[in-house]
Amino acid sequence: MHAIADLQLTYGLFRKMVLDTLGKSARRARIIGLVQLPLATVLGFAGGFDGRALLMIGVGVVLVVFPDLVAVLSWAPQRKILTTPLHYEISAAGVLIQTPSSRTEVAWPGISQIRTGKHSWLFKHGATQLPVPRVAFSADEQHSIEQFLAARPGLTPR
Repeated sequence: MHAIADLQLTYGLFRKMVLDTLGKSARRARIIGLVQLPLATVLGFAGGFDGRALLMIGVGVVLVVFPDLVAVLSWAPQRKILTTPLHYEISAAGVLIQTPSSRTEVAWPGISQIRTGKHSWLFKHGATQLPVPRVAFSADEQHSIEQFLAARPGLTPR
């Protein structure tokens, strides 16, 4: 198995990959925020918009926008690097991600977990996750990669 792809990341795809990285916590934060906002607003109208009600509204707003805020703050320092296509390889040796200024190559023994997101595969290496966008590969290659990852001993994709 050896899949190779080059892909120019756009902010839209980058955002989707960040949301994959955040996983269920992004969805939970938004749900909590969307529940908290109307409750805090009702509390504010009922008892006056004191500090507690305003704090609850502020926290609700932060929870709703948090996932997108992470994406924007992550994109800003990297947008100059991401002006050229990134190179991705998934092979029997491991995972390779290459930008014009860096090369990250991790052999399978260095990968402790694989998460399959809606828009990317996330390879956990130490405390970091290496996202590889699914759209970089054709549908047939994506299927082959999925089968290959499922067969990795000790690394069950989730």
